[in-house]
Amino acid sequence: MNVKKLLVAALVVGVVLNVYDYVVHVVLLQGTYESLPDLFRQDSPVTWLVIGDFIAALVLVWFYDRVRGSFGAGVRGGATFGLYAGVLLGFPAQLFANMMFVGFPYSLGWYWVIGIIGWGILGGATAGAVYGSGAGAAPAVEAAWEAEPAPVVEPAPEVERGPEFESGSETESGPEF
Repeated sequence: MNVKKLLVAALVVGVVLNVYDYVVHVVLLQGTYESLPDLFRQDSPVTWLVIGDFIAALVLVWFYDRVRGSFGAGVRGGATFGLYAGVLLGFPAQLFANMMFVGFPYSLGWYWVIGIIGWGILGGATAGAVYGSGAGAAPAVEAAWEAEPAPVVEPAPEVERGPEFESGSETESGPEF
């Protein structure tokens, strides 16, 4: 594991995911949150939400670093990883929030599921971009790519056969001895 690459990727992913969360929660869902003043704290310090996204980005990138060989390299492989991570994080847990919290709308659970899956895809794609297109293979596969190609095996030369194998000297059960 390249710790420097992991930390750089976590920092970049953290910035991207903080912007994403701002757009989703402040721009898109602000009206929904304002309509539920008794459900959400209105005085939460934003600093902790930003720090939380950086910590989540570090965990996401660390996990991506460990399993990226299973998803391919680059942005596409990272986005695929992020899709699975987002589904794992968001579905179905967010749908049960309306069962745990009085006044929590079921529709908001679905918004959060979709938002978390988008969060995972964006975070994974960003991690894949930082890691690059050559970083997707598992170490054993990378070693195999760098190894010398296997030697080509030539076919064995024809062997001369004795007179017992001449045409007509064999019976149905095989050659006569």
